[in-house]
Amino acid sequence: MFCDIHSQMTAFVVVLDNPFFVQPDEDGSFKIDRVPPGTYTLKVWHERLTAPEQKITVTAGGTAKASFVLE
Repeated sequence: MFCDIHSQMTAFVVVLDNPFFVQPDEDGSFKIDRVPPGTYTLKVWHERLTAPEQKITVTAGGTAKASFVLE
């Protein structure tokens, strides 16, 4: 979305078809709770930067860790 009055003002609307998304904390950390066991592909979205996708496996009662570097 763009502002009709101020050209530098923009906004992004991200529509997702699942409940498993999060906005990182100020330090970049994030946590997604209640993910069912399985193998997933994690993607990062940023308006200007990119990062490769990562595959993770979540085990029953376990945790999985991922780290992204935006370039």
